[in-house]
Amino acid sequence: MRIRLRMLVMTLKIRSTKMQMLYDQATPKKATNHNIRSDLPKMAWSINVVLSATLEKALEAKLAESEAEQWQSENSDAIKAYHDAISGHGCFAEEHRSF
Repeated sequence: MRIRLRMLVMTLKIRSTKMQMLYDQATPKKATNHNIRSDLPKMAWSINVVLSATLEKALEAKLAESEAEQWQSENSDAIKAYHDAISGHGCFAEEHRSF
Protein backbone atom coordinates (compact mmCIF):
# COMPACT_ATOMS: atom_id res chain seq x y z
CA MET A 1 0.00 0.00 0.00
CA ARG A 2 2.82 2.44 0.87
CA ILE A 3 4.58 1.77 -2.44
CA ARG A 4 1.35 2.51 -4.28
CA LEU A 5 0.99 5.80 -2.39
CA ARG A 6 4.59 6.76 -3.15
CA MET A 7 4.05 6.07 -6.85
CA LEU A 8 0.84 8.13 -6.73
CA VAL A 9 2.66 11.08 -5.18
CA MET A 10 5.47 10.82 -7.76
CA THR A 11 2.92 10.72 -10.59
CA LEU A 12 1.10 13.76 -9.24
CA LYS A 13 4.39 15.68 -8.91
CA ILE A 14 5.40 14.85 -12.49
CA ARG A 15 2.01 16.00 -13.83
CA SER A 16 2.23 19.15 -11.72
CA THR A 17 5.59 20.00 -13.30
CA LYS A 18 4.14 19.39 -16.78
CA MET A 19 1.31 21.82 -16.04
CA GLN A 20 3.81 24.52 -15.10
CA MET A 21 5.55 24.08 -18.47
CA LEU A 22 2.33 24.41 -20.48
CA TYR A 23 3.35 27.71 -22.06
CA ASP A 24 6.67 28.80 -23.50
CA GLN A 25 6.95 32.51 -22.75
CA ALA A 26 9.90 32.79 -25.16
CA THR A 27 7.87 31.71 -28.19
CA PRO A 28 7.91 34.44 -30.86
CA LYS A 29 4.72 36.40 -31.47
CA LYS A 30 2.65 35.79 -34.60
CA ALA A 31 0.08 38.05 -36.22
CA THR A 32 -3.40 36.52 -36.32
CA ASN A 33 -6.81 37.66 -37.46
CA HIS A 34 -9.90 37.31 -35.27
CA ASN A 35 -13.45 38.48 -35.79
CA ILE A 36 -14.99 40.24 -32.82
CA ARG A 37 -17.76 42.79 -32.42
CA SER A 38 -16.56 46.13 -33.78
CA ASP A 39 -17.48 48.09 -30.65
CA LEU A 40 -15.24 46.01 -28.33
CA PRO A 41 -11.83 47.14 -29.61
CA LYS A 42 -12.92 50.78 -29.54
CA MET A 43 -14.17 50.48 -25.98
CA ALA A 44 -11.03 48.59 -24.93
CA TRP A 45 -8.70 51.16 -26.52
CA SER A 46 -10.61 53.96 -24.80
CA ILE A 47 -9.57 52.51 -21.42
CA ASN A 48 -6.03 51.60 -22.57
CA VAL A 49 -6.55 47.83 -22.75
CA VAL A 50 -3.89 46.07 -24.82
CA LEU A 51 -5.91 43.61 -26.89
CA SER A 52 -3.10 41.17 -27.70
CA ALA A 53 -1.97 40.90 -24.07
CA THR A 54 -5.56 40.48 -22.89
CA LEU A 55 -6.20 37.76 -25.46
CA GLU A 56 -2.97 35.96 -24.51
CA LYS A 57 -3.91 35.97 -20.82
CA ALA A 58 -7.45 34.75 -21.58
CA LEU A 59 -6.13 31.93 -23.78
CA GLU A 60 -3.54 30.92 -21.18
CA ALA A 61 -6.27 30.80 -18.53
CA LYS A 62 -8.53 28.70 -20.76
CA LEU A 63 -5.68 26.31 -21.63
CA ALA A 64 -4.72 25.97 -17.96
CA GLU A 65 -8.35 25.25 -17.07
CA SER A 66 -8.54 22.60 -19.79
CA GLU A 67 -5.24 21.03 -18.65
CA ALA A 68 -6.46 20.98 -15.04
CA GLU A 69 -9.71 19.29 -16.05
CA GLN A 70 -7.79 16.71 -18.08
CA TRP A 71 -5.38 16.12 -15.18
CA GLN A 72 -8.29 15.71 -12.77
CA SER A 73 -9.95 13.21 -15.10
CA GLU A 74 -6.75 11.22 -15.71
CA ASN A 75 -5.90 11.08 -12.01
CA SER A 76 -9.34 10.66 -10.46
CA ASP A 77 -8.73 7.00 -9.61
CA ALA A 78 -5.39 7.77 -7.96
CA ILE A 79 -6.86 10.70 -6.03
CA LYS A 80 -9.72 8.51 -4.80
CA ALA A 81 -7.25 5.79 -3.77
CA TYR A 82 -5.20 8.37 -1.87
CA HIS A 83 -8.25 9.74 -0.05
CA ASP A 84 -9.38 6.20 0.77
CA ALA A 85 -5.92 5.38 2.15
CA ILE A 86 -5.91 8.52 4.31
CA SER A 87 -9.43 7.76 5.54
CA GLY A 88 -8.49 4.19 6.38
CA HIS A 89 -4.99 4.67 7.79
CA GLY A 90 -4.75 8.34 8.71
CA CYS A 91 -2.19 10.87 7.60
CA PHE A 92 1.55 10.38 8.07
CA ALA A 93 2.68 11.71 11.48
CA GLU A 94 -0.90 12.73 12.27
CA GLU A 95 -0.25 12.35 15.99
CA HIS A 96 2.37 15.14 15.79
CA ARG A 97 0.15 17.73 14.09
CA SER A 98 -0.61 20.87 16.07
CA PHE A 99 -3.67 21.90 14.03
